[in-house]
Amino acid sequence: WGKDRYDKLDSEMMFTVCGCQTVSFDHLKITDGYTGRVIFEGSFEEIKDRLHPEKKLKKTGYIENGSYIFTVDHKGQCYKSTIPFTPEKHSKINLTSEWLSGENYYYGLVLEQDDENYYAFELSSDGKACFILRRNGENEIFAGNIETGLNTTSGNSVLQSVLFKGNTIEYYVNEKLVLTEETYLNSVNSVGFRVCGTQSVS
Repeated sequence: WGKDRYDKLDSEMMFTVCGCQTVSFDHLKITDGYTGRVIFEGSFEEIKDRLHPEKKLKKTGYIENGSYIFTVDHKGQCYKSTIPFTPEKHSKINLTSEWLSGENYYYGLVLEQDDENYYAFELSSDGKACFILRRNGENEIFAGNIETGLNTTSGNSVLQSVLFKGNTIEYYVNEKLVLTEETYLNSVNSVGFRVCGTQSVS
């Protein structure tokens, strides 16, 4: 750096990590680019009180006592986890879940043809249901705020079910039929769950 640019440097610096990776920063050396003087050299242990980590993880998931705890921290966005599975003509898929904490937003079953084409059958923590058909990366159908009469807040386990019946799909919450939709997609190749907004669901 030339002297003019050095004089305009901010008094703070930062480290960034992008993508899906873990990096260990072990040693830091800061040198005056104009005079060559060493301003600081040492380990991060020596400056740990001056570091201010920013939490930017948008989703985390882990197994605890046989349950998968899925936490999303990205307001207005949804994240899903699926496994390969092709339902038969009259398959029934059950998902037992419990809302743990966070905002009142949707979570539930997702049935994928692929990443750009899928159905989502979901609940919010106030017990309202919704259906989403996503086709070619766009929400083609969104039916929300469907009353179920249920309280799904923390401590209440909820059973969400999808039943394939010919050319229709039926969505149940605690064995109560909530809605019936057509099979808009050509196939379902994976199933799983989806969590939206800033909340934790088991």
